[in-house]
Amino acid sequence: MKSRLTTRLAALATVMALVLLAVFGASCGSATFSKQTQARMEAALDKLMSDNNIPGAAVGVWAPGKGTWVVAKGKADLKAGRAMATADNFRIGSTTKPFTATVALQLVDEGLLRLDDKLSLYKFPVSVPSAGGITVRQLLNHTSGLYDYADAPAFDSVYTTDPLHPWTTEELLKIGLSHAPYFAPGKGWHYSNTNYILLGVIAQDLTNHTIADEVRSRIIGKMGLKSTFYPSTPAMPAPYTRGYIITHGPSPLGPPGTYDRTLQSPSVAGASGAMISTLDDLHSFALALGRGDLVSQKSHKEQTTFVPTGNQQFTGYGLGMMQFGDLVGHGGDINGYSSNTSYSPSTGAVIVVLVNKDPNANASGQVGILLTKQLAKIVYPQMNFTGM
Repeated sequence: MKSRLTTRLAALATVMALVLLAVFGASCGSATFSKQTQARMEAALDKLMSDNNIPGAAVGVWAPGKGTWVVAKGKADLKAGRAMATADNFRIGSTTKPFTATVALQLVDEGLLRLDDKLSLYKFPVSVPSAGGITVRQLLNHTSGLYDYADAPAFDSVYTTDPLHPWTTEELLKIGLSHAPYFAPGKGWHYSNTNYILLGVIAQDLTNHTIADEVRSRIIGKMGLKSTFYPSTPAMPAPYTRGYIITHGPSPLGPPGTYDRTLQSPSVAGASGAMISTLDDLHSFALALGRGDLVSQKSHKEQTTFVPTGNQQFTGYGLGMMQFGDLVGHGGDINGYSSNTSYSPSTGAVIVVLVNKDPNANASGQVGILLTKQLAKIVYPQMNFTGM
């Protein structure tokens, strides 16, 4: 009798616990922003799109205990007139960098790589100036001083007129490394895509797999990111938004007008900016990246040690992570597309902004970063953003 009663009480307790968990979980997940807050966020998005002539955008704000706001506005395809959808794939440009950096830090955790290793320890297809004085850490946080190949006229003239050009790693490195460094290693800060092309080479040297394969197996596959891709061809996986450049005067593209740049070779950016993703997958990745779920506690501390950039948009740069005041994450621009993915360590909030037009720089800087800060301020008025 006693054992039967005990069993019944235990079963009842289990049922009650499950009920409470369901209620608690529902209440946590069902928080909704007030109509006033949603209206303010929508107004900020509308103004950004209008001011910058952006065809379409997909935006997500996930704020624990406050609400979730996921919207798509405008057009994904101007010619077909198709409306933007929240599930559309976008090219995410330099938001690829935290994926590459995470692979590098996982290799550190496995004892295959050290942050203070000199580049002279590794094999590259071209000679790297000052290889004996540049460290892996300096590649990751952009303090190497190496010239950014994307700044070179020799690169821009080809990329602008022939987006399908199949670049080799050797070609990109030759362009970047043929220019004098910005400064001696460790003596300044300058964003350089060349750094991340070199990191991709190091990863391949250590694993005998391409950085694309390492990203796919170590992050995309393990996290179950169903709509995140490191592409090997110019094609976009469906459903996708088309990407546009809109010019207002004569340019290398031709007369003023709207130019479709959806199809472009992923080799143009490689480990520095080749990837494709969606709102939901970037939400998941931002959480894992920001919380340090993908690397050891020691490596996460290294990744979130930020050096000053002198840049008003993002005041600090860690190991593949930007610091936007009280947010961390990364922005990404590539012709036709612009993105920004951010996480708030203090609140657990995530904000992802994806638009289908680039270049988008205006007087306030990259529009994804600008909107991210505006949305964060609406939800968390106490948040601080230096230079906002």
